[in-house]
Amino acid sequence: MAVTIAGAGAVAVTPTVQGHLDRPSREQAQRVAHALPAPVGATASTVCHGDGQVACWETGASVVDVAQQMSRAVQQEAGTAATSTCDQVSVGTAKPAVLADSCFVRVRFGDHGTFVFIDPVSDRDPATGAVSVVGARVSLSAA
Repeated sequence: MAVTIAGAGAVAVTPTVQGHLDRPSREQAQRVAHALPAPVGATASTVCHGDGQVACWETGASVVDVAQQMSRAVQQEAGTAATSTCDQVSVGTAKPAVLADSCFVRVRFGDHGTFVFIDPVSDRDPATGAVSVVGARVSLSAA
């Protein structure tokens, strides 16, 4: 019986201890995200949605340029190196496919992190149906 009670007590205490130890990492990720400035020339947007959403912006700059700018800002604010990756994604439904860069900048603090998703913004010419990339959308979160 004593073993059962001790085991139940340990199970009840473990999440509290883990939450207490985890809090500084979560707070640091949130602090970094909230301190990041909008990319140069960006305007606020309401299009982004996601867990831990801090900000959403759109800009006429290229995805890669914005990713480099945000990577520098994240590293400066976090005081540590950020990881950045870019991949080619298909934009629109035109044939042949229009390919554009999509980038992800992140810095981790334990089990938490500050995350910046930079995706292409496209426009379709109503007369020709041609799709072109006209800028970037930036989604910033801390989770």
